[in-house]
Amino acid sequence: MSTKLPSYVLDPDAVLKDISSDIKWRYSLPNYDKPNQLFQKHKSTNHTYGSLEDIVQNLVKNWEKGLFYILFLFTFYLIDFFRSIS
Repeated sequence: MSTKLPSYVLDPDAVLKDISSDIKWRYSLPNYDKPNQLFQKHKSTNHTYGSLEDIVQNLVKNWEKGLFYILFLFTFYLIDFFRSIS
């Protein structure tokens, strides 16, 4: 049985690459080049691609980018507002 995982758990920058949605950025599309370089330089563990640790790390990175930089959170696909208010 093969399960296809969503991009936001496989790619730490999936939220930034999502140009197909109607996301409005708080200021402008954030640039994470410098933080990504620092992270790569100073991280203490290299998780195997697709492992639970890698999935959680990518999910948290996308969650942070969405919460801090997306202007209208109802357009942020990591939050299911309709499920949470019913």
